[in-house]
Amino acid sequence: MNQFLANNRLTALWHGINNVLIDFHGNDAAQAESYVTAYCYQRDGSEPRGNLITYVGRYRDRLERRDDEWRITERVVILDWSEQRPIVESDIADKFVSGRRDSSDPTYQSL
Repeated sequence: MNQFLANNRLTALWHGINNVLIDFHGNDAAQAESYVTAYCYQRDGSEPRGNLITYVGRYRDRLERRDDEWRITERVVILDWSEQRPIVESDIADKFVSGRRDSSDPTYQSL
């Protein structure tokens, strides 16, 4: 992942998979389609605060069960939409608790 970020001049990447539909073909084969959204933060000097690149699409997968484990044997990535825009100042962040990439993140605090 770090190499992917470096090669694409990305500082951060958030990737989510949802709405998974699986069609089983017998006991050991299946086909799945999943929606995917990726938000990429690119800071390459072209914009003062960087760019947000958004990708929306689908994964079309073939799966097989081998030794009682399901594995993806083929994946087609379908790009339905993408956008790149400069990141602008916003006051909305002041209304939330900020996440951190260390033990000071709110997740580490007991409730």
